Amino acid sequence: MHRFQASPEVKVKLGTIRGNEINVEGKVVHEFAGIPYARPPIGESRFSKPLPIVESWSSVLVAQNFSKSCVQFIK
Repeated sequence: MHRFQASPEVKVKLGTIRGNEINVEGKVVHEFAGIPYARPPIGESRFSKPLPIVESWSSVLVAQNFSKSCVQFIK
């Protein structure tokens, strides 16, 4: 199954992202989870379109776990 082996890093426009190196069906895969795609929808932007992230993060973004997901009701 999934087994942690290393911590690959990639450099992107906003900084460095650290993920996981896992083994899936005998193949090594680099996995990056929980990377934010927009600023948090708080305050006046609560029900607005997503706003892009414009500021670089100050340290390495650890993307080794999935973020919490929103509750979704299915009818």
